[in-house]
Formats: sequence, structure tokens, C-alpha cells
Amino acid sequence: MKKKIAKRSNVDDRTQTFELTLPLPFWHICKMLNVEPRKIVVDLFANIGGRVRISNGLIYQTATDYFVQQQYGQSYYTENEIRQMIGELGIVTGLCPPPNEADKKPFEEYVTMRDEYLKSWIKKWESRCKRKPLV
Repeated sequence: MKKKIAKRSNVDDRTQTFELTLPLPFWHICKMLNVEPRKIVVDLFANIGGRVRISNGLIYQTATDYFVQQQYGQSYYTENEIRQMIGELGIVTGLCPPPNEADKKPFEEYVTMRDEYLKSWIKKWESRCKRKPLV
């Protein structure tokens, strides 16, 4: 008989809807610059989740420092482990082929490779987590 794994919370749902009250200074700067707050939030998510640039053989992610400074997950992983996790996710994101309507095969191959990579990434980092397993 399979064990049922308890759902931790909303964190397990990939698609989520938020209703936010924007901090007043943030709202004012968005208005002043004519930038939708949603764009900034979505860009921040994308930057944390995987935009990568490589320079001098080193991997840089623009939002990683912010994410680490907020100490998200540091009761489960060290700062260096979190940086490594984000870097590894960024690498797989960076391998996505450019969109080309004429040839979908490279994208399908990327999706297959990405899904396999994410399975092994999850297994690797779950085994290092300092959190008690949910049963």
C-alpha cells in the first residue's frame, strides 16, 4: 500500500493566485514610471527562478542575493546550498532553445530533458533537507 504524503500547504501548488496590497512607495514608483506592478513581480519571480548570465566562467543570477538576504529556507539549507540550488535551476532554464515555430523538436527534447533534470534535482535536495519528512 502506498503511503499518502501530506500536502504541506499552498507551497505545493504550482499555480497560485494572489491578492496584494502594494506598499505605497512601490505603488507610487510604478505609477511614476508607468510600469505595471504585476510585471515587476513576475520579473522578480523569473529572476529568482532562473535567469542566468555567465561571465568569466562564473554563474550570476540577478535576484539570488535578494532571495538569500531574506533568509528564505535557511532553517532547512545553508546560504551556500540555496545559492547552489538557484544556480542549478538557472542552468536548466538557460538551456531552453529559442522559440522557432518551424521546428518544435528541439523544444520537446528540452522539455523532456528539463523534466528529468528536475526529478533528479528534487531528489538530490530533498535528501539534504534538514526538515523531517512528511508522512
